Amino acid sequence: VDERDAPLTLAEAFYLATVGGGSFFGKVGGFAEGYELDAVEIDDAGIETVEPLAIEDRLARVAYLSDDRNIKQKFVRGKAILPQ
Repeated sequence: VDERDAPLTLAEAFYLATVGGGSFFGKVGGFAEGYELDAVEIDDAGIETVEPLAIEDRLARVAYLSDDRNIKQKFVRGKAILPQ
């Protein structure tokens, strides 16, 4: 099997959804100085787990199990647009 046909890892998908994809639009998608702040605050406390999780595992759990009920705030260019 050619490794180029392998599915994306969660880290690769997250990069493409943030800095990688944002670079198409300019300085967006990251927290570096000079970048516009576009962000989503997600509360994963309501997603059950049997043990404490590392941040990478929490990100995976949010990616696979969360929905719009877990979104607490959204920011575009540093301005909160949700909740309104």
